[in-house]
Amino acid sequence: MTEPPPPIPPETELWAHGMLLQQGTDAPVLCVGGVMESYPPQCGGPEVVGLDWADVAEHEDAFDVRWGEAYVVGTFDGRRFTLTRPPSTTVPTGVPTPAPEPEPDFPQLCDDPFRGGSQEAGEDLDAQAALQARLTDYPGYVASWVSNGRNLFNVTVTGDPEQAWSDFREVWRGGLCVAQRDSPPQKDVLAAQEAVTGIADEVGVLGAAGTRTGLLEVDVLLADQATVTAVHRAVAPWLSPKQVEVTGALQPVPG
Repeated sequence: MTEPPPPIPPETELWAHGMLLQQGTDAPVLCVGGVMESYPPQCGGPEVVGLDWADVAEHEDAFDVRWGEAYVVGTFDGRRFTLTRPPSTTVPTGVPTPAPEPEPDFPQLCDDPFRGGSQEAGEDLDAQAALQARLTDYPGYVASWVSNGRNLFNVTVTGDPEQAWSDFREVWRGGLCVAQRDSPPQKDVLAAQEAVTGIADEVGVLGAAGTRTGLLEVDVLLADQATVTAVHRAVAPWLSPKQVEVTGALQPVPG
């Protein structure tokens, strides 16, 4: 997303899939971020107005806590989520069924990963650790992954890939592919991630993580104009708006 979205009118119906949770006589909340895997679960979120637990088909009670997952539809005033339809176990009418998440792709970036090394050298765990340490501090390092599930390393850098390959071969003789990418270096993505985490409570950031393509993916409660602008402002010293993907947990119901 390169430009902030248009304002979302307060009367807009929004939908989400999350956990409804109520502690004792406290107001129920809608959790769409992290949920602690305890029993009962623990999480936080906006207060839910108009909830009747009889409408939540699948819920549990234990230790004075009631909770259950559901699809919800309602309006959001920045603090409270007011239900306009009963919670449901199915995707709301008008919302496309979410496509299944694709399997992660970890491609091999070269045809001869053992150039200058050998397959047997890939079993050297100390050398693997040395490579990881070298990558962390390497200028222009973007990302790395293994394409055989164990020890065939693929590395992307912003600079000369042949020079980087030569530098990494000093510590790692196993499978190695190095490619150049016009992406922000990992150190910039991490700095931007830390900046976004610093405004989490202020703008409703649920989480932020870098990708191996150089994007920073930021999950927020509502990706409205003010929130997206605040995220762009926070990451501006390191990333451009096109290098940040902001996704809201609360999404407008299609008209």
